[in-house]
Amino acid sequence: MLIRFIEKSSNDFKRYLYKPIEPSSISYFRICFGILISWQAWIMIEESWTWTLFTQKAMYFKYWPFEFVSPMNPTMMIAIIVVMGICGIFVASGIFYRLSSLLIFTIFTYIFLIEKARYENHLYLICLISFIMIFIPAGKHLTFPSIFKTRNPKTLTLPNWPLFLLRSQIGIVYIFAGIAKLNTDWIYRAEPLTQWMLTYKGPEIIENSVSNSITPWIMTYSAITIDLFALPLLCYKKTRVFTYLTLVVFHLFNAHLFGIGIFPFLMILSTAIFFDHQWIKNLTNNIKTFNYKKISYLIIGLGIGYIIGSFLQIKGEHPIGIVGAIGIAIFSSNIDEPFKRQGNHVFNPTNTSPKTSKSTTRKLSETLVLYSIIIWISFQLLIPMRHLVIPGNVNWTNEGHYFAWRMKLNNKEAKGIFTITDNINKVTWNLDPRMFLTELQYETMLTRPNLILQFVRYVENHLKNNGYPDISIKSDIIISMNSAPTNSLIDKNMDLTKVSDKWLTHSKWILHEEKTR
Repeated sequence: MLIRFIEKSSNDFKRYLYKPIEPSSISYFRICFGILISWQAWIMIEESWTWTLFTQKAMYFKYWPFEFVSPMNPTMMIAIIVVMGICGIFVASGIFYRLSSLLIFTIFTYIFLIEKARYENHLYLICLISFIMIFIPAGKHLTFPSIFKTRNPKTLTLPNWPLFLLRSQIGIVYIFAGIAKLNTDWIYRAEPLTQWMLTYKGPEIIENSVSNSITPWIMTYSAITIDLFALPLLCYKKTRVFTYLTLVVFHLFNAHLFGIGIFPFLMILSTAIFFDHQWIKNLTNNIKTFNYKKISYLIIGLGIGYIIGSFLQIKGEHPIGIVGAIGIAIFSSNIDEPFKRQGNHVFNPTNTSPKTSKSTTRKLSETLVLYSIIIWISFQLLIPMRHLVIPGNVNWTNEGHYFAWRMKLNNKEAKGIFTITDNINKVTWNLDPRMFLTELQYETMLTRPNLILQFVRYVENHLKNNGYPDISIKSDIIISMNSAPTNSLIDKNMDLTKVSDKWLTHSKWILHEEKTR
């Protein structure tokens, strides 16, 4: 009975994944992603990532098991970033699509792996999406070469699985970002937003609003609600368009308050794929047929979005007016979706051939895609939950923090002392980590025990190579998390050269929050 149920569910899911859809929404995503990659490449060059992050440093914090990854010389780093930017243009244009997607994934992931202290969730998300894009058949529709084709092409359809996979990946980000906020600091203290709003500087009307003690509470619970319920509300036609509008405003405010790179832009543009797969086709048809009502909605949306984005623009930051215009325009072009009858927009592909028995190769291909998607989504669900099997508060210990969509949860202030003892000569001295680390590395390292241990190992090897074969290193690091009283992060009496960083279990040299002084 169970086997029959599993087999039936598998076949039903496979039919859903291979249901034909109109390809324009996938093409839209490809174009947006390619443009964002090119923009990210420009940011890397303009903000001198090559010098500030990848050169002029004694050590690099590494990801396991990619300790072998290291930066090339600055000229080569700039060269591969330029290549990545060009590949982004190619992806957006549909030129050499798969090769360009593969190069984007390879180059961006390489840059991501160079420095763990530079970890940001949106950089990790770009790695995941760029990997997915290699396998998605998105390079035949709305491409630059198709502009020059004189013959009318046959109606193109795509299977549903690329859209399902992209929606699932974006939805997972929202769900786990919301779950991560369900902690005592957020729920009972409205921290860290209360602390952050004390130093907010911006438009006077917003400054006056955030000065009210109730505002951080409203912002806190709004963020929790939006993240937790975004996915189910986006999946329901009646609430989708209004949920999307809420998310556009939410991400615009995140860009205004925190910067956080291209993440708000990526999420605003990516979340639009939750609309009906024909929405891009319908939009272009409305423009081609001069549907004045729809065009007026679009123009009004562009104007309102640009005004909102420009109002929230911070000098020197990314131009959020543009993405605000696009986001509100997408909302306005889909504003009537909740009121459409299902029969009005059922997709009927016109180029389907008569049903024939599937070849063995095709069956194997579909089965491979089915189980690949199941495995991918399973990993994406399990990895962010691994901290649940590790004792302690992940926000404090950082054990299970990476790759878990734990975004903007804490504000930590740390200071520490590293004490080195030469056990042969019985000499002790204090070490300033900034002799080896940049300011970004130093500040990040003090709050993350796994980076502290990497630094200790580097110093130990450095001293051994310089005539100190037997040393011990201890550290007294105190942290205030979310404006709470300071506590010790690690055991100051423990020789850190003798400890290890454990996986899926708690490292005893990291103190639990409740056990600190």
